[in-house]
Order: sequence, then structure tokens, then C-alpha cells
Amino acid sequence: MPKAHRFQGGLIYTRTIEVTGRMTAPQPMSDRPIRIWLSQLERWHFSRREPPYIGDLCDRTHELPGGGLEAAIYIPKDAWSTSILCLGMKWRRFDFTGVDGDGRRMRLVDFSFSSGAAEVDN
Repeated sequence: MPKAHRFQGGLIYTRTIEVTGRMTAPQPMSDRPIRIWLSQLERWHFSRREPPYIGDLCDRTHELPGGGLEAAIYIPKDAWSTSILCLGMKWRRFDFTGVDGDGRRMRLVDFSFSSGAAEVDN
């Protein structure tokens, strides 16, 4: 483990925030628990071969004990402080848009937060 990731003699330190919740849509994933990790995006990572993306959504239900829906979202460094402040104060809903899914994994290309209650779109 790199020294930069160690804290107090061996604890792992990350700049990631974990959010837990429940999916409301689409219907096949409705009411399932989800874990979302928010990470700081240091620099944009665009590719000539792939569309730009800001995270991933995957279903790890049968891979790990207690596994389920998991998402990783990268928030630009200049928006990190504002995002985390709002997250702690009022956000209740997290919407994201995915592409190139295979039923177990999907690239996320857009996301938004809001303070309103979740609306179910079927």
C-alpha cells in the first residue's frame, strides 16, 4: 500500500464519501438497496474510442456476500466542496443516466442531486 494512503500506522485513508439509499427506477431495480461512492475527479479522462463518462453502476449481487447495486461517481475537483456541503444539508434524491449497459454494469454519463422526494418513472 502506498505511504500516501496510510494513516496512523496502517489504516487506509481515502477521499471517498459513501452514500446508501434505495433505487426507485427503473422497475427491475426498484426498491433495491444501493451504495454510491463519491470521489473527487482530479482531471477529465476523455478517450477517442469511448464516450465521456463520470462513473459506473454495477450489480454485484452474486459476486460478494452482502453485495448489491453499487455506483461510483466522480465529481469535478472545483465542485467538490459545494457538492459535499449540499449533500450534508439537503439532498434526498440522486438521478443518474447510464449508457452501454450489459445488464450487470453500465457507464454513467450524467447525474444530478435534488432535495425533492423521489418520483417513480416506470
